[in-house]
Amino acid sequence: MCDNPYHVFLIDDDEDDRDLFEDALMEIPTKTRVVTFGSGIELFNFIKDENNQPPQIIFLDLNMPMMSGEECLQKIRENPRFRNLPVVIFSTSIVDPLVNRVKSLGASLYVKKPSSFSSLKSILESCITALLENEIKIGVELDFIVKENL
Repeated sequence: MCDNPYHVFLIDDDEDDRDLFEDALMEIPTKTRVVTFGSGIELFNFIKDENNQPPQIIFLDLNMPMMSGEECLQKIRENPRFRNLPVVIFSTSIVDPLVNRVKSLGASLYVKKPSSFSSLKSILESCITALLENEIKIGVELDFIVKENL
């Protein structure tokens, strides 16, 4: 495990979801530091300044106003600083055509938002371990869709 905290970004328009995400990350054993954004526009305003530390992983909601998660993912992949960064889609639903589209756009994993806090902690820890600690990169096959164990 890394001694320094992993730098994580969450882009989600739902404030309650952002708060739960932060709370869950604080309770997992993997050290993280999270920065949250209410929209893709906020994210891109932040990363325009190259003095701001980039994340090591991004969690991205799909259903957002002004700029959808899909549009945000496309812009992330167009940015040379973020082209190879793990991006986890973090959504309330799983619709096959959309899952296939975001995978083709370069998403690393697709996570269905879990219904319980304990499942959220477990899923976040699994994603961070798989993508960062084991250094699995984009293009390496693993289960693309992550769901809670019911």
